Amino acid sequence: MVHFSRFQLKHRLLLLLVISCVYLRGYAQENNAKNPKEEITIKKDRFLKKTNWITLGWGYAQKLNSFEACFPGSLNAYFHVKQVYFNAGIMRSKLDVLVAKYSGDFLTDIHGTVGFRTETRKNNFSYFAGPSYVHGLLDSSTTYKGIGAYAEIQYIQKIYYDIGIGSSVFINYNRFFPVLGIRLDIYFSNAFRGRKTDE
Repeated sequence: MVHFSRFQLKHRLLLLLVISCVYLRGYAQENNAKNPKEEITIKKDRFLKKTNWITLGWGYAQKLNSFEACFPGSLNAYFHVKQVYFNAGIMRSKLDVLVAKYSGDFLTDIHGTVGFRTETRKNNFSYFAGPSYVHGLLDSSTTYKGIGAYAEIQYIQKIYYDIGIGSSVFINYNRFFPVLGIRLDIYFSNAFRGRKTDE
């Protein structure tokens, strides 16, 4: 019964994350419709400047209270309202995934942050900070859950205007499984608006 309750709580939080992402995306699109943005054209492809984006990432971190290595994977969505940017994401960090005897200890971090971003034709730079909900496993048997603080600085080098690759330096500070690390991120934005037609 206890495990079922935890299962329900985890999926409720994920559902809340998805609903928040959809709401923020819709709000941003409505705001953009009222305040049209500047476009850029590259080889007849039209792109909208300063749009939303998502990243998929994997990296290396250290557990700060024991200096053990862990390996985080993440999914993050970034939205904006006027000049203020928001991030909703999930990150899971596991210990010992590259060794034969795996302890099973892990951190799952669900975060919602606010930040700022600068974008050019060739790169994207942003930083975010905010609260997070954490849960996971310690000492192969002890479960935990609580509140933490999450922050990241992200730099993306664009391959094309709406696709890129880069890195994020991040920290999740909590009393159970605090981590500091660096992550390789793949970047996708919704900037593409179609081909420019010849008049």
